[in-house]
Amino acid sequence: MKSINPVEKGIKPHQQTQRPTAHHSNSSMEILFKKLQESLARTGNINHPETKEVEKVL
Repeated sequence: MKSINPVEKGIKPHQQTQRPTAHHSNSSMEILFKKLQESLARTGNINHPETKEVEKVL
């Protein structure tokens, strides 16, 4: 009888590949990018000093 979810023999649970999860660095970059977008929307100029400061962090 075959099982519904066949498991490869010889692969131990700790050796199975896992799906990638969101890393903190990705979420941090998203937050910084959002701040840059907000600053750009507020100032309307990519060369504005406030926008340049946010851009330096990226």
